[in-house]
Amino acid sequence: MSDQGFDFQRKPDRREKPSFEIPPWERQAFEELQKRRGEGAEEAPAQDEDQSLKKEEIQPVPGSMPVEVEQGATDLAASAGHEPVPTQDQAPVVTEVKKGPSEAQLLELLAGLAEEEPNLSKHFASISLAVAMVLGPFGLVLIVWGMAAVAKAEAASSAALIRTAGAGLVVFGAAFVAGAFWTVYRVMKQRGVL
Repeated sequence: MSDQGFDFQRKPDRREKPSFEIPPWERQAFEELQKRRGEGAEEAPAQDEDQSLKKEEIQPVPGSMPVEVEQGATDLAASAGHEPVPTQDQAPVVTEVKKGPSEAQLLELLAGLAEEEPNLSKHFASISLAVAMVLGPFGLVLIVWGMAAVAKAEAASSAALIRTAGAGLVVFGAAFVAGAFWTVYRVMKQRGVL
């Protein structure tokens, strides 16, 4: 590989910035905005628009602040040359707060949703009982084979190995039987029998 492929001094190629294109779904709104800006530029300079925005920002909404703060804001607006804002005595403002459903309605809705959900616990209970019916007898068979292996180990030449294998079978058989009993107990407890 030659060194000519690595020119670290070369500046990256500059691409021209693409021009702004108005999305098709906003063309109408953009045209209306341009018309309003064009009309506003003929009527008043841009500084007047900034002043009108500042006037709107200074005027507080009646009833949204404590009386002392409203009086201070009214005094500030008057000193800045703006019209005074009506106080609470002049025009009370009633703000309407939208509330969600009450707690009783919410509980009723949740109860309705719970009734619509499928009850899968019956299916799981029947599957669990079927598994317990397989595990229990299989565990008993393993226990019997393990005890038979330990009993025959006396006559064999490798008695230690056979005893260990038989003990392993007994332990696994006991675990399967315990799992079957635990599964049946859990299903019965969930159904309310126990």
